Amino acid sequence: PTGITVSLIETGNTTGVFQLNILATSTDSNAVSSPPQIKVAANDVVTLKYTDASPSATISSTMTIETTDPVFSNMLPAEGTAGTVSRPEVSGDITDVDSSITKTTVQVLFAIDDNGDGIIDVETVVGDHQTAVTVDAADRTAITGGYHVVQRLPAAMAPSANATIYWWLKATDVALNVGISDRQPTISGVANTCDDDAFVTAWAASFIGDNVATSTPVAGCQPFSVKVDFTKPDMTAAVTGPWWDTASVATDKTQSTVSKAKNTSIRVDFAEDLDGTSVQA
Repeated sequence: PTGITVSLIETGNTTGVFQLNILATSTDSNAVSSPPQIKVAANDVVTLKYTDASPSATISSTMTIETTDPVFSNMLPAEGTAGTVSRPEVSGDITDVDSSITKTTVQVLFAIDDNGDGIIDVETVVGDHQTAVTVDAADRTAITGGYHVVQRLPAAMAPSANATIYWWLKATDVALNVGISDRQPTISGVANTCDDDAFVTAWAASFIGDNVATSTPVAGCQPFSVKVDFTKPDMTAAVTGPWWDTASVATDKTQSTVSKAKNTSIRVDFAEDLDGTSVQA
């Protein structure tokens, strides 16, 4: 509560500008360490005061110690959405009610999985497989405490074959807290913490070859995914007899008992999920 007193150093001969970095820390205050440090806690208000001897004057300013990461919401499209558009558009809200978001730090991180196995693949002639896109002013809309952002997959990343596009939102607030979007902050009722610092370090080192479901810094910050699917549905089998038993309480109501088979029914199997409303006999 009594604070510390430090001496400032002129930035150069006769510049008239005096500066000093002071470290905010959760440990003890120390005015003579290098750099000097002052003990703070989250949401503390620190007063910086300078007194001039001649002419006599006191100038002061305050800053709030804010340690809350940006918050992400309204992420679209929904997880696992599939389509034939090679450059899908993603969007979301980024807010920070304590200090607001630094708009120039807002990014969408894209990574490409060509094989559907969760592994970010090596870059090919098709295009980049890991890119951080800084969202332009035209794609940012100011909202309370932050921004709504919309970003299309860059042309250089557009897949020419089936692929899964993983994506995250990233932003830094005015207090320099970095935030990464996390699709699953809890899994089966258990907290699944996103380590922003570890994620940023791993991203800088490259996600190429990493599995987003098992790589430690990635898995803690679960991505959203969009599937690009150019392949028509493939009918893999057709079997006479099985039928859909509406009296069954099971999710899969297929009745496959041979003795109950119907000669008016055919079960048709496909190699992937279908839009059920599009199926015609």
